[in-house]
Amino acid sequence: MRFFDHRTAHSRRTGSHIALAIALVTGGAVGAAGFAEPAYAQKKKKKKKDDEEAKPNYTKEFIAVYQPVNELVQSPTPDAAAIKAGIPSVVAAVTNPDERMVAGSLQYTAGQKTSDMALQFAGAAMMLESGKVPPENIGQYNFIAAQLAYQLQNFSDARKYGIAAIDAGYTSNSPEIFVAESFLADNQATQGLEYLSSAIQRRIDNGQEVDESWIKRGLGIAFNANLGPQAAQFGYWFAKQYPSADSWGDAIAVVRNFGDLNAADTLDLIRLTRRTDTFRTRHEFHDYVEAADPRRLPGEVVAVIDQGYGSGLLSKDDLFIADAYTMAKERAESDRRDLASLEADAGAAGAALNIVVAAGDAFLNYDQPAKAERFYTKALGMPGVNAEVVGTRLGIAQFDQGKYAEAQETFAGISGVRKNIARLWATYAEQQDGEAPTAVEADTAVTG
Repeated sequence: MRFFDHRTAHSRRTGSHIALAIALVTGGAVGAAGFAEPAYAQKKKKKKKDDEEAKPNYTKEFIAVYQPVNELVQSPTPDAAAIKAGIPSVVAAVTNPDERMVAGSLQYTAGQKTSDMALQFAGAAMMLESGKVPPENIGQYNFIAAQLAYQLQNFSDARKYGIAAIDAGYTSNSPEIFVAESFLADNQATQGLEYLSSAIQRRIDNGQEVDESWIKRGLGIAFNANLGPQAAQFGYWFAKQYPSADSWGDAIAVVRNFGDLNAADTLDLIRLTRRTDTFRTRHEFHDYVEAADPRRLPGEVVAVIDQGYGSGLLSKDDLFIADAYTMAKERAESDRRDLASLEADAGAAGAALNIVVAAGDAFLNYDQPAKAERFYTKALGMPGVNAEVVGTRLGIAQFDQGKYAEAQETFAGISGVRKNIARLWATYAEQQDGEAPTAVEADTAVTG
């Protein structure tokens, strides 16, 4: 029987099976409508200690220029041309913060009346520059300015005012997503994802809930931009914070697509697909069978094909699978007769490394994880061992016994290409152990 990779690395990536929910969130998240009315336009009283209203400082020259333009703006039928012609003289007449605040408010209102977004933005910016915005409204004003700048495609100002809104404590309308979107609209996907990642990590570190849409948005952006390390991080967060068949399927698919994995790596990752029961297509079963090889791990091949048949994703008319199934069943019968002698040979004091590892693989293959753990542990103490591969499989053997805490500790020691594989296994072990999600490091490295 010929075993081969059905798809090239390129076709695997473009044909990956990320859940549709992720693809759907890759559209822009910022709309043009629904700007909030500045609080200044509704209420501008500020009391002194004696409860009298503070008197603004307006010069006679400013009032003389301001009043006729304000009358134009307040007219039931505003003359847009006349308003726009008069605004520059009002701005030029400004001499102090009070005048700057009211001139900014006039511009903002004039922009609304004349449907001039640039004028609205200039007014919002001017009010903020005045230093007269009430402290409780600074976040709101900055976010309005950020929205207007975004619609004007002034993305640097959109970020500036968006970040200022967050710094002022503004939390409505997901301002962190807005700032990330401003990077993305400015063709700075990496910077946008970095900002969004930092915002998510802060929430996790502070024990706060992370909005699922933030994680999905980041995952969709990273995946479509072919940013593998970032996609792996968002996929990990998705599975950890919102465990489900969809999130686990996506997290595993991302690592498969971007991890530069060999057959052994793929096998240990797709073993997690089997444990989470998140197979999506028949191709994943094909990949599993190829990676396991019915001549090498026949018991596992039989088990996963049975799972595929049971799920309906595999058809018994699939000749590749049917041939592999027949071969695996025949091989398993003879293998089982040799297990006792393999166990004795691998347990001997002078056993060679390859025999000890083979015993671990064989017993994991035949669903005897306690014996597999014994031989993987022995192999890890021998010179020349591939500690990343054997260590990953030791963790799997521990997981299969329900030794979830031990498995997490084992997976934590895996580095290199397999780091993201081990991290997903550790997270799934943690979830099976019934522990609540904990804060994690924002480690986006994918080596290989």
